[in-house]
Amino acid sequence: WILHDDCAPDPQALQALLDTSDGAVTAGIVGPKVLGWHDRRLLLETGLSIAGSGRRISGLERGEHDQGQHDGVRDVLAVGSAGMLVRRDVWDLLGGFDPSLSMFRDDIDLGWRANEAGYRVIVATDAVVHHAEAGIHGRRPLAAVGADAGRADREAAMHVLLAHSSAVTIPLQLVRLIVGSLARGVGLLLAKAPDEASNEFGALGVLLVHPGRVMASRRLVAQTRQLTQRDLRGFRPRIGGQIRHAAESLIGVVGGTAGTTVTHSGTSASGPSDDDAFDTAFDDSRGRLGFWLRRPALLLAVLLTLVSLVSVRAWFAFGLLEGGALLPAPSGFGDLWATYAEGWHEVGPGSAAAAPPYLMVVGAVAAFLLGSASRAVDAIMMVGIPIAGVVAYLALRRVIDSRLVRMVAAAAYALLPAAIGAVATGRIGTVVFLILLPAFIRVALRSAVSWRAAWGGALLLSIVTAFVPLGWVITVVLVVVALVGASGLPALAADGVMLPGGVGAVVGDDGRPRRRHVFDPATGGADTALIPFDFRAGAVRLRLLALVLVPLALLLPWSLDLLRHPSWWLLQAGLPGPTSSDLAPWQISLMNPGGPGAVPVWFTAGIVALALGGLVRRVSRPIATLAWGFALVGLVMGVLQTMVEVRPPSEPLALLTWPGPATIVLGLGLIVAAAAAADGIGVRLAGDSFSWRQPAAVVALVVAVAAPLMTGGWWLWKGVGDTVVRGDGSAVPAFVAAESLGPERPRSLVFRPSARGIEYAVIDGEGPRLGAAETGPPASAYQELDALVGDLMAGRGGGEVEGLGRYGVRFVVLTAPNPTLVSVLDSEPGLRRISSSEGDTLWRLDTDSARARALAADPRITVLPAGKREGAVAIDGPLPAGMAPRSSLVLAERSDPSWRATLDGAALVAIADEGAGGWPQRFALPAATGTLRLWFDQEPRHRWLWLQGLIVSVVVVLALPGRRRPTDDPDADVLGDDDEPFAPSSTGAPS
Repeated sequence: WILHDDCAPDPQALQALLDTSDGAVTAGIVGPKVLGWHDRRLLLETGLSIAGSGRRISGLERGEHDQGQHDGVRDVLAVGSAGMLVRRDVWDLLGGFDPSLSMFRDDIDLGWRANEAGYRVIVATDAVVHHAEAGIHGRRPLAAVGADAGRADREAAMHVLLAHSSAVTIPLQLVRLIVGSLARGVGLLLAKAPDEASNEFGALGVLLVHPGRVMASRRLVAQTRQLTQRDLRGFRPRIGGQIRHAAESLIGVVGGTAGTTVTHSGTSASGPSDDDAFDTAFDDSRGRLGFWLRRPALLLAVLLTLVSLVSVRAWFAFGLLEGGALLPAPSGFGDLWATYAEGWHEVGPGSAAAAPPYLMVVGAVAAFLLGSASRAVDAIMMVGIPIAGVVAYLALRRVIDSRLVRMVAAAAYALLPAAIGAVATGRIGTVVFLILLPAFIRVALRSAVSWRAAWGGALLLSIVTAFVPLGWVITVVLVVVALVGASGLPALAADGVMLPGGVGAVVGDDGRPRRRHVFDPATGGADTALIPFDFRAGAVRLRLLALVLVPLALLLPWSLDLLRHPSWWLLQAGLPGPTSSDLAPWQISLMNPGGPGAVPVWFTAGIVALALGGLVRRVSRPIATLAWGFALVGLVMGVLQTMVEVRPPSEPLALLTWPGPATIVLGLGLIVAAAAAADGIGVRLAGDSFSWRQPAAVVALVVAVAAPLMTGGWWLWKGVGDTVVRGDGSAVPAFVAAESLGPERPRSLVFRPSARGIEYAVIDGEGPRLGAAETGPPASAYQELDALVGDLMAGRGGGEVEGLGRYGVRFVVLTAPNPTLVSVLDSEPGLRRISSSEGDTLWRLDTDSARARALAADPRITVLPAGKREGAVAIDGPLPAGMAPRSSLVLAERSDPSWRATLDGAALVAIADEGAGGWPQRFALPAATGTLRLWFDQEPRHRWLWLQGLIVSVVVVLALPGRRRPTDDPDADVLGDDDEPFAPSSTGAPS
C-alpha cells in the first residue's frame, strides 16, 4: 500500500481497497477516491488518464465537489500513487515504478503498464484518501527534481507518451509533441508566463538530447506488454471530449474564466438538482437513448445539424452561394486578404473606400478550410445555426442549472425567426451575430470585474461590429443604461445584481469580488451576486469604457466611416437584401423580422408568455428582470429600424433596413427570462400541494417548447427558398470576363430586373465579390453615368455610347428577357448585338473603350495598354511618340489624391476634375515620349493596416490569460490566514 507523507487515508480506506481487490481477481492495482486536505469534499482524483498532448486527465472540473456523482468501481488507465494498493506479484512483474521517472507521471506509467500486461486497474470510491499535494502546489521543495519542477513534469509527460507508443505510431507521436511543445511555448509567452515557456522548451530539449532514457522505458514496457494500444483506447480521452473541453476553455479564456470553472455540482445547495434527476432517469440501463439524453449538448448539436442540413438541401450542388444580401465569395483566402489590403476597389467607376474588416474574419475561417473562401461562406451559412445553438448552451451554463432547460433554450435561440430568415436571404452578418452574441454577453458581464475579460470582450465586440455594426450601438446603450441606472439606484450598485443558481461574490469599493457564496433556488436565498461589481466604482467604469471604445480602434479606418455616416450603424455585412416594408411593431415584439423565409408570427408567442412568467416567479425574478431589460433594448432598436430609412454606400435611394439582429437581441433576452422561469420549476412544484400552479406551469412549458419545434418543422418543410441559390458567380459570359483581363481591361454594363424595375451595374471581370457592397463609390459618382444609362434605355440615339466608352465599358449585358429593352438597344447607334442565349443578351460597343487613354487637344485618341497592380489599373510602358502639346492622360476611374503617374521618372501633374462625382482622373502629358508609369499609391492604406495590426496584437496579448501557476491550489481557497499548510489534527484526520 503506497502512501505519501502528505496524505491521510480514512480509517476504512485500506479495508475498502482490499474488499474491492478480493472481488476483482484480475485486478493488479486498486486506487481510492482522492479528496482535498482542507476542503474535505473537493474531488482531486477518481482515476487518471493522459491526453495525446501529455495533459493529465482526471475527468473532473476544477473545484468540483463530491456528491457521489463519480462513485462506483470501474476500470481506469491509472490511479494516483497516493493510496494506491498494488498486488505484490504484479509489482514484482512490472518492476515497480520506472526509475527514469523520478517524480512525475510515474503513477500513470505504472497503471498503463499494468493494463498492457493484462491486469485491471480499478478505482474503488468507497476508499477515501485526503491528499494535500504539497509538492505540486509549492508548499515544500522537491528535492528529486530541484527547482525545475515544471520542466520535469512536462518532460515526464512526453516521456510516458513516447514510452508507450507503438513502433508504428512513435514517429507521428514525436512530431506531434515537438510541434505541440513549440506552439505551447509560444502560447505561454503570449500568456505572459515566460518561466513556464522556458520549462516547455527546456523539457523538449532534454527529451531530444537524451533519447536513451525513452528507449530504456520502452524496453521496460515491452517486457510485460500483452495488449496493444487499440485494446486500451477506451481508457484514453476521446477527440470529441477534447474538442468540447477546448470549446469551453476558449469561452473561458476570452471571458476571463479559464481554469476557474465551478459547476453547480460543486455548490452547497441541498437536495437533488435537475441535472441529478436527469442523469438518474436515464442511466446506463437505458442503452442508446440514455447515452444521448445524458449528453444534451451533443444531442442538441446533432439535432440542429440535421435540421439545418435538411433545410438547406437546395444548396447541395456545385457553384457559389449568391443572391439576396450575399455576394459570391472569391476563390481563396488570398483574394479576401487582397481585397482588404487594397486601397482601390474596382466597384463601379472605382472607389478608395476602406474595405470591411469582416473579410478578414471570413478569411480566418477559410484558412481552416484549406484556404477556400467559398467553403468558409458555405460553412457559416449552412451550419451557423447549429454552432449558435451550442454556443448558447455553453454560455448559459452559469445562468441556468437544468441541462434540459438549457438545451431547449439554446434550440429556441438557434431557431429564432431571424436566424431562419438570415439563412434564407443570405445575410451572413446576422448568422455570425447569432453565433457570437451569447458568448459576447457572457464575456461582457465579466468585463466589469476583469481587465482581461474587458480586452477579450472588446475583441469579440469588434468581430460582432464588423458584421453587424448595430451590435456596438446596442452595447453602448446597455452600458450607458447600466451606468446611469446605477447612479440612480445605489442599492443595485452596492449589492450587485442577483441571479439564481450560480456562484456569486460580495464586492468591495473597487468593484472586485471579495468572497464567494452560492444562491439556492430551492430556498430563494438572497445572499448572492452573480454580476459582482459596483457600477459606481471607477475601475468598473474604466473597464466598461474600454469594452466599447477599443473596438473602434480595432476596426480603424473602417470605423471612421461609420462615425461620419451614423445611419450606417443600422446596416450589416453584404447587400441591403429584401425586407418587409409593412412590418408592424407588434410583429417585432414577437421576434419576427419579416422578409423572405419568415415563419408565422404566432410561433414565438409561447416564449413571450413564459418570459412574463419569469417576472412573476420570485426565484427567477432577478435574472428575468435583467433579461427583459436586455430584450427591451433589442425591441426599441428593431422598431427604430422599421421607421428610419438608410441610404447605403453607392445606393441612390434610402431604404428600410432589416431588423433581424435587433430581434435576435430581443429573442435572447426573452429566452433567458423564460428559461429562468422554467429552471428548477419541476423540483419546486413537486414539493407543493396540487393547485392551479401545476397545470399553468405545464401549459406554459409546453407552449414555450413548441416554439423551436414549430420553427424547426416549418424550416424543414419550406427549406431555404430561392432567394439564395448556387451559381457560377459570374454576371457576364465567360469570354467577356476573359477579355476584361486583357491589356485594355474593358468593363461591362449589366442590366438586371429587380423589384424596383431594371437596375444596372458597371462591373469589372466576372462581377462583384464579397465585400463589394461596402467598397463602392458614393452615389454622387454615378450622376453622369446615371444620365448616360437613362438616355441609352430611352433610345435617344445621342452620345451615350461614346460616353459609356469613356467609362471603359465595351459590353452591355441584359440578364433576363425584356423585349422592349432589347428592341431599344438593338436600334442604338454604335451598339451591336453579338449573342443571345440562355436568357442573356449581349451587345458590343463600336467605339474606343479602354481604361487608360492619351487625349490630345485635337480629336486624336491613343488607347494605352493597362495592367493591374494591387487591385487598381496600372501602366508601365512606353508612351507613343508624337504627343501634341496640351495632351492629357485620362483614366476611366474616379479621381483620387493617391493616383500617381510619372514619365521617365518625372512626376506628372494631376488635372483637377471638372466632371460630376469626381470623374475622371486626369494627368497632364508633356509633348515628349518616354516610359510612362501609372499606379495607385497603396501606402496610406498600408499604414492603416500596420496601425490596425499593432492595436490588434496589443489587445490580443492583453486578452490572453496569465498562466495559472502550479501553486494555484483549489484546496487553498478555504484556508484562513493563520492556517498551517497541511498539518494533520491530533486524530490523524485532515485539519
